[in-house]
Amino acid sequence: EVSSKENATIKAAIDATVTSSGGSAFGTGTSLAVGGVIATNTVVSHSEATIDDSTITTTTTGGGSGDIDVTALHSSIIDATNKSAVTSGEEAVSGTLAFNTIGYVPGSTIFNALNTLLATDFGTPAPTVTKASITDSSINAAGDVTVDATSTASLTSKISNSATSVSSVIVGANAMSAGGVLASNMVS
Repeated sequence: EVSSKENATIKAAIDATVTSSGGSAFGTGTSLAVGGVIATNTVVSHSEATIDDSTITTTTTGGGSGDIDVTALHSSIIDATNKSAVTSGEEAVSGTLAFNTIGYVPGSTIFNALNTLLATDFGTPAPTVTKASITDSSINAAGDVTVDATSTASLTSKISNSATSVSSVIVGANAMSAGGVLASNMVS
């Protein structure tokens, strides 16, 4: 038996919380909370099982099956959770950027953001290769010859982003909150 097994797994969790309070009951002072999360998760991997330029003979002597198995197994898994929460008594701003890829060369945060905003995939593919082969070989098997390559990919991304502003003054109350999410998941 010739086999190759690759399990590439990323399990990432980010949880950012920012809270701000201050000022006075009469509207003087400032309370500002700003927070954010930027996450990039990338899997680039390969699995190959090969018999090359060989002579192989199997028998059933001694109770063996005489089988020849060439097996390549591959799995790529990303399970990412990104949470950002910002709370302020006056102004709150929160942002979350998440970029998850399987089979792409890692890019910079700027290029990942542009790629996502423009709905393109100008990233550089680096496809996962899962290969099982017999080449330039002489095979004399007393049993079965099996050449099998199996590849699976799973990408799960959970994002939450909140910005909350609650003004609790008697006069001159102002409150502002803003939040944004930019996320991309690509599998090649």
